[in-house]
Amino acid sequence: MSRVATQSDRNVFIELWSEFLVEHRKHGSFILPTERTLKHFLGLFDDYTQCRKIGVTAISDCDHAIGMWGSVTADGSSPYDSDYPCTVYGHGTYVRPAYRRKGLSLGLWKRAEKLLRKRGVNAAIGSTIMANSHLRPMGEGRGFKPLQSVEIKVF
Repeated sequence: MSRVATQSDRNVFIELWSEFLVEHRKHGSFILPTERTLKHFLGLFDDYTQCRKIGVTAISDCDHAIGMWGSVTADGSSPYDSDYPCTVYGHGTYVRPAYRRKGLSLGLWKRAEKLLRKRGVNAAIGSTIMANSHLRPMGEGRGFKPLQSVEIKVF
């Protein structure tokens, strides 16, 4: 089971999202697990829990899993012309290692998707690090379709 986070979950968010950033980096993310990075995501958490932007943070009832999806604009509109006028972005999903493969991530997504649809969202964009072989099948099982490959060149 999961719940939609509120401001009272702020410390749980900081703890879990900090773990997420470190784990994400181990799997090849270019996002550094720094205080500045955490502050950015904490700002999104605040925007979503205080309804300044369309988005949701879901936390498992056992406080061992977290996911966050949301818009980059206040009204959820795309910052560019798009086939999907109200789009959210998957900022990430994290489940502590001892609790993986128990359906927690799927539970988070189901809770978030239901709420986002009620708020008028008509598309969600997610990205998966190539090394994360477990997330892709779950996403495809929820209707996500591979759209494009994103590559990075460092110079």
